[in-house]
Amino acid sequence: MSNSEPPVVQPLLRLEFGQRIALLQPQEAVMLRDELHAIDDPSAVRLAAQIDVAATMLLAAPLHAGVRAVRVADDERQVLLDVSRKLEYLPGGSFAKLQHELSIG
Repeated sequence: MSNSEPPVVQPLLRLEFGQRIALLQPQEAVMLRDELHAIDDPSAVRLAAQIDVAATMLLAAPLHAGVRAVRVADDERQVLLDVSRKLEYLPGGSFAKLQHELSIG
């Protein structure tokens, strides 16, 4: 008898900017969203709202959410780079990787 359960996929946020991507855990997405909310800039607010929707889905149904993608607009890249620089020294290294990808992309 075979197991008919689909494989469990780790919930991740996929940030897409240009030809580059960065993957974040749901908890990291929440930290990023909170930092973006703290910035008084329309592009930061817009990006925070998109990340909020994706993070909410990832946290609400982690076994079914899979990977949620957020495409970062050109005018949102600088604010995302600024926030990633602020968060790059947190354990895990995801924000350092994000900062690196934004810097070279």
